[in-house]
Amino acid sequence: MLARMGKRLIWRSASGLPQSFREISLRGVRLRVPYSLTHDYIAKDFEPETVAVLCRLLRAGDRVVDVGATIGAITCLAASRVGPAGEVWAIEPDPANIAFLGSNIALNELPRVRVVPAAAGASTGTVELYQGGTGVTSSLVRQSGLDSVRVPLVTLDSLRIETPVDLIKIDVEGAELAVLEGARETIRRSPQITLVVEWNPAKLLAGGLDPLSLPAWLEGAGFEFAMLDGGRGDIDAATGGHP
Repeated sequence: MLARMGKRLIWRSASGLPQSFREISLRGVRLRVPYSLTHDYIAKDFEPETVAVLCRLLRAGDRVVDVGATIGAITCLAASRVGPAGEVWAIEPDPANIAFLGSNIALNELPRVRVVPAAAGASTGTVELYQGGTGVTSSLVRQSGLDSVRVPLVTLDSLRIETPVDLIKIDVEGAELAVLEGARETIRRSPQITLVVEWNPAKLLAGGLDPLSLPAWLEGAGFEFAMLDGGRGDIDAATGGHP
């Protein structure tokens, strides 16, 4: 158990899951949150700007790709919004996260979710995944002092996802540019697509990339873009998509 602010949080164990968890609710979605992610999901709001924008953008029947799905918060939220007529692809390479991802999809009875247990990038094959202490920070960017595991590597184009895709969310700790490179055909065939992409300059630098390479790629691909910030659940200008 974890004692915090005078309240007790009871951590449960379940067969098949790699660590104890607590069940929470996020916009009506039930999530089993592992103990290691206490700070990200329980001690603070989980990505409130991203959650609010996704809830505003997604409609029944939409097709969504969640790259860096971790334990499935965005995956399950998106699936609940697009309903049985829509479809969600969840891309996640970390084995511990995959266990919770599958558990949370089953918990919410979401049949139109396809899990791809792999990393996404600019090519196919296998790749080294450096595992952060919580699982949220696992990354393809080399990090000294961290354990690593060899995982499958796919491109979004190689998955042959039925197009058009309405929204792709990418949060892969500095490997976002590689994911975009491997999704050029998927994006080309989805003229009204919206991208929700994490921009982490420090991680890009750690991977030997110019921090401005990500916004430059988006601009070169014909996207209008804006920043999610300020806790407003809004964006400063356009939501994305081709002009």
